[in-house]
Amino acid sequence: FERARRHFEQAIPLTEDPALLPLLYQKVGNCCGQLGDEVGKIQAYITALDRALAHHGRDSWELGRHRNELALVFMEYGHMDTAARHVAEALYQAQRAPADNLHYLTETAKSHLLAAKIAFQQGQMEQGDAQVEQALALTWRLDEPGISRASLLYMAASLRAEFGDRGEARRLIDAAYACCPANPDPADQDTMGVIRLITDLRRQLAQTG
Repeated sequence: FERARRHFEQAIPLTEDPALLPLLYQKVGNCCGQLGDEVGKIQAYITALDRALAHHGRDSWELGRHRNELALVFMEYGHMDTAARHVAEALYQAQRAPADNLHYLTETAKSHLLAAKIAFQQGQMEQGDAQVEQALALTWRLDEPGISRASLLYMAASLRAEFGDRGEARRLIDAAYACCPANPDPADQDTMGVIRLITDLRRQLAQTG
């Protein structure tokens, strides 16, 4: 991971496409996380958001993905209030998005699910439930079943399993499983990772009854 971090750091000044810079900084951050460098990971993701702001503009709805990713990092290290601020900003900016844009539907649903997790962890159960329902309403608007819908349904199922409604969790994880491609490309690590998560949670919920 140290060598990979150096590789991505060296690629940054050579990159001519500003749209790629946030992704490169996130990859640096992921390497830092694997190396146990909390500060380095957080700073890399903050820089990724800064580069996205410079590229898209401060009021762009396309910043939602970057704010969601940064919120996840803050949540990973227990900085829930900071994570909540980024999620709230992502939801505010999403109001400017085209209503049926795939990117909008996916990232805004994710923002609602992150807001739900924060609310549940703070004991605000009704608010968390409302956020999950808003996320699911957007998820079902995705044109076709696929890995994007499967990933969102997995996130919702995980929340329901963790915070008390295991029957609903089983329904959601079954729906997520049904959305997975029948013959995924083994080289597509992102898709394969989501499928593994769904399969594992589905097995756990089946075993617990």
